[in-house]
Amino acid sequence: MKDQNKLWIAFALVLAAGLLSRFAWLYIHETVGVVLIILSAGCIVAASTVFAIYFRER
Repeated sequence: MKDQNKLWIAFALVLAAGLLSRFAWLYIHETVGVVLIILSAGCIVAASTVFAIYFRER
């Protein structure tokens, strides 16, 4: 069950990154847009890390 939780966390982070990047397009000409893009990239990095940890343990 622990392994499946890691996949759900990775999936949630990818969804959050997609949501943040969509919001960033709304505020692209403001500072908030840049912050949302950086947060989106951070979520993608975190999701990739969790996904890699999942396959390392298998």
